[in-house]
Amino acid sequence: EGETAGAQALYEEALGVFLGALGAEHPLVASCLDSLGELRMQQGDAHGARQYFQRALEVFERTLGEDALECALCLRNLAEATRAEGNLAGSIPALRKSIGLLEELLGDEHPDIAAAHTSLAETYCMQGDFGAAQPHCEQALVIFERVLGREHPDLAIGLSNLAGVLFAKGDYS
Repeated sequence: EGETAGAQALYEEALGVFLGALGAEHPLVASCLDSLGELRMQQGDAHGARQYFQRALEVFERTLGEDALECALCLRNLAEATRAEGNLAGSIPALRKSIGLLEELLGDEHPDIAAAHTSLAETYCMQGDFGAAQPHCEQALVIFERVLGREHPDLAIGLSNLAGVLFAKGDYS
């Protein structure tokens, strides 16, 4: 708690400096808002996080364009906050859009894309839709293996996620 309070105070101070020096419509302002959103998520405040992510996304879109990498990543953050608030259905379109943008910008094999697939799979699992979750778990696993290698912990997490989906579907083979 003490560390996050210190970080929050510094982010808020940085935001104030950016706003004063650059105005509200600047990518550095959006980046600071996104960081404050991530901090709020760490603090368990999904509602506060979602508000920061929404503001950050709006500024990123206006200053960098809707197809910017920063928008894709912020969109994923926004979707995760929306899901954490309990709005599972509301997070799915944002996650799908984030995956599409990330694939467009980074190619189809990047850890950020795997993370977005994992997030979408988790959302489907929370809805009990394990059939929809499975291909996203599989895609994340393929990306983790190709990009990070067989010995990376993220691959083990991907294997575990897929195993959980298959188990929930009754596929015990």
